[in-house]
Amino acid sequence: MFIQSIYPDEIALSVGGIGIIFYSPQSVRHIAEGSDYCTNSYSTEADVQAHVQAGTLLGFAVGASGEYVLKFRGGYPDDDTLNQADFKYRLAVKVTDNKLVFRDMYDLSYWRSQYDESQVLHLGDGIYHVTLFTSIPQSGIIGDHQDIWVFFQKLEAMPALSKVGMPYLCPAS
Repeated sequence: MFIQSIYPDEIALSVGGIGIIFYSPQSVRHIAEGSDYCTNSYSTEADVQAHVQAGTLLGFAVGASGEYVLKFRGGYPDDDTLNQADFKYRLAVKVTDNKLVFRDMYDLSYWRSQYDESQVLHLGDGIYHVTLFTSIPQSGIIGDHQDIWVFFQKLEAMPALSKVGMPYLCPAS
């Protein structure tokens, strides 16, 4: 497998409710310690789309607070698997310093550049197409130890991405 990490295949993440963000640390070095980046620079469609198109600070709504398990794979999921998922989204990310950090989106409300090493995925530098998908857990409760599949396909250049909307892996509200 192409992922070299303390947790090579998955990361468990507690989420306060809005969603999940991921980024390479170099992409967020401009965010001031203690700032409310969420309200000031990541709350409108235009704010989020600027990051989506650049592949820098990527976030997606999960629909509820809870426990999520990010399950990482290389390549693209097969069509049958993807079609069976309740929610799916495709983004692209620029990886630098061989590192992606996954965090609760609420962390943007009072920014701290420090992060827990258990939330780091080590991945080779480059541009990756990221396919995200999930389904409502068997309990019927969003966030009840819900699996989110995250597939990475390395690309030569940034792909064309949707230029509208906010990324959701849940019912849009």
